[in-house]
Amino acid sequence: MSQFYLIFRLILGLLLCSLGSSNTVLVTGGAGFIGYHVSRRLAGLRYEVVVLDSFLSRGVSDDSIRLMRADQLKRIGIIVLKGSVSDPHVIEYVFKHYPNINEVVHCAGHSSINDNNRDPLMGAESSLKSMVSLLDALVKHKDVRLVYMSTSGVYGIHSESPLSTTRSFIRPRDMLATFMLSVEEIVSGYVQEYHLKSAVGLRLFTVYGPWSNTDNIIHSMTQSIANGKTRDISLNLYLKRDLTYIEDVVDGILLALKYTPPFGHEVFNIGTGVGTKLAMAANLIKSDLRANFHNTLEVIKRSPSDVPEEEYADISATSESIGFSPKTKLRNGIRKFVLWWKEYNSYNYHVERNPADESITSKALDESIARRGHEFRERLADLREKYTFYAESHNIPVAKFYRHKTFKFYPDVEAPGTLRTERNTSFEHMKEVCDYMDDCVGFNTKGEIKTILQTSKPWAKGSGLHIANIDVCKAGLHNCFAPRKCVYKGPAVFSCVCGDGYQSIDQNCIEKYSEHRTSNTISDLRLRDILSGLNPHQFMLSDSSTFYCHKGRDSPNGDLLYVPNANKDPSILTKACRMTYRCVGFSTNGLLKKSMKGENKWKESQYDLYTEVYYDLIE
Repeated sequence: MSQFYLIFRLILGLLLCSLGSSNTVLVTGGAGFIGYHVSRRLAGLRYEVVVLDSFLSRGVSDDSIRLMRADQLKRIGIIVLKGSVSDPHVIEYVFKHYPNINEVVHCAGHSSINDNNRDPLMGAESSLKSMVSLLDALVKHKDVRLVYMSTSGVYGIHSESPLSTTRSFIRPRDMLATFMLSVEEIVSGYVQEYHLKSAVGLRLFTVYGPWSNTDNIIHSMTQSIANGKTRDISLNLYLKRDLTYIEDVVDGILLALKYTPPFGHEVFNIGTGVGTKLAMAANLIKSDLRANFHNTLEVIKRSPSDVPEEEYADISATSESIGFSPKTKLRNGIRKFVLWWKEYNSYNYHVERNPADESITSKALDESIARRGHEFRERLADLREKYTFYAESHNIPVAKFYRHKTFKFYPDVEAPGTLRTERNTSFEHMKEVCDYMDDCVGFNTKGEIKTILQTSKPWAKGSGLHIANIDVCKAGLHNCFAPRKCVYKGPAVFSCVCGDGYQSIDQNCIEKYSEHRTSNTISDLRLRDILSGLNPHQFMLSDSSTFYCHKGRDSPNGDLLYVPNANKDPSILTKACRMTYRCVGFSTNGLLKKSMKGENKWKESQYDLYTEVYYDLIE
């Protein structure tokens, strides 16, 4: 490593360190090859790093490497979260719980070329949906900078190298490249439409280095050479590729984080700008492995070719705009990788199956549901307030709506009337739920929402009740049915009494007789008879009707109306009975009768019972 390279890395580190001390960076796909190295570098520069990775299976070997990477990140204090960036609830959760995020390095969403070709629907989910989900979150957080990974595959098979981002026509060579080109267009559209702060796309060429996946070209070549299976790689050795060491790629990513494109979005190549035959890389690997075989590496050319023979980047625009300049020579990069590969294959390294600090998928969904529930309750309360105001201003009877209830706690008691049970039993949650529910009068410490409390029954022993300080009568939260009315006596305490125009007789509410008004009771009886096909005239007594007196007797039930101020006067009651529909008698306690039980069911009374002489008394 040259002295110039050390000075460059030192200056870059000091610059980014000074800028990064108060920054929080979200690295999606942070347990992957590139995301891992980006996360480690940022942590070394004193950034707070939050890694989000789905840990989806890509095969036993790659799963093992991914778990080891995540374990390494946790060991240096990086937060590792398990969840998919394509899940909007997960992204929303991350930004809510880590509000200081102001930069995002998006490395998630890349599966292998073969995986995308074999299952395009999975590829679209992995690449397109994950980016749209992330961009939707950035619309709400416009001050966040975005750097995302693309691929050199977007240039296609027949493009001539060096490949430049200024090329006007490009044709992706596989489904992964097609998806990534679409991602670039989607990002451009979001930046233009929603005015995001900064978005930089990086088209990566052939990246290699420690902790790469087993399908990485240099990794797979090393494995094949070490196993003496050189024919496995012979079909690729004639190809020229832009072999870029991972640390140089990380340099480019960090420089892109500090770059603000003039029009909000820009795409750059990240490579060395040099095409290197894979045969050269293979010989370097063979030399560093000191492979113990004598056969020469055979180069077999594909016919016809389904991949470009030569592919390397034009990095002039990258160098000019963000100051990118790769420093690692192929000889040094291969040596570093082979040293790591030897160590990796000698590891006896145990990693737990779930290396993440927490799996946030279910938590994110629960929080999203709770948030949407809160928003719905707020809209419902707004509508309820508007309706109440309209009803009151137009003299329409309506139950009073209490938007913000206060509560009084009654310890060691319990009451019936459970409406529903909440999983979240915290006071704040229960209060919020009770606020938006019209029929909630309180709740207990077990998460049970209470509706009408039967205050006529003694409360049982329990864990305690939070009772709303509201007038349950005005709110309509009582069980007093007409003709009874509710009388408020304190929080959740009320009594049911006979309403205006009614008299309480033996715990029954009997309507009062009025000479100049047809009572509700009489109207209901007349209507019932008409609907039954009866002649209402047959149920009216004549002015000459006479009554027979039964001293000290009374007939239970059959009460029709109550005549106030009768003062036990039979003449007043006789007149009232003759003028009342369906009346067949009366008691001197002031009650007009609509029917009589048989005499065998009469009972003794301090009052006298009068019955119309010619009327059938038994109904």
